[in-house]
Amino acid sequence: MNERIRIFPNGLSLGGAKFRPSLIFKDKTERYVLPLWLDRSGVTLLLSQSDGKANSVHPYGGVLKIFDLLGVKITSVYFYDVRGQTQYALVEGYQGEKPFELSLRAEEIVGFSVNSGCEFWTNENVIEKSRVLNLDLIIRKAHTDHVQPMPDGLH
Repeated sequence: MNERIRIFPNGLSLGGAKFRPSLIFKDKTERYVLPLWLDRSGVTLLLSQSDGKANSVHPYGGVLKIFDLLGVKITSVYFYDVRGQTQYALVEGYQGEKPFELSLRAEEIVGFSVNSGCEFWTNENVIEKSRVLNLDLIIRKAHTDHVQPMPDGLH
C-alpha cells in the first residue's frame, strides 16, 4: 500500500468560500486522484504562474535562478503522509553531486515545485487519507452552514 505512484498536476479546485482550495494530482490512468490542500496564498501563486501572459514574472523565477547558480536541483516531491489536516512531502534533489532530502508541509513546496521540472509521487495510503479527510471537511462545513443558532432564551 506504500508503493510510490507517479502523479501529475491536473487542475486547480478553488471550491468557493466553503471549501479548502486544492491542486488536483492524477496518475496517467486517472485511477488515483490526490487533492493537495492549499492556503489562499498558494492558490494566488499557482494562478499567477499560469496566467498565460508572455511577459509574466514567475513568482519563483529569482529563486530558480539562485538554485541554478548554486547547483541545486529538485528531482522529486513525494507526498508521503497526512497527519491531522496537514499533508507532508519529502523533497529530494541534489546540490551539485550531493543528494539531499527535506521533509516539509506539502503546501510549503507545491507552488515552487510545480514549475521546477521535478517529478511528483505519492502512495495509496496518502490518497485515501486525503480523500476521506477532504470529504469529512466538506460534510462538516455543509452541516455548520445549515445549522442556525438558537435564539436567546430558547436553549
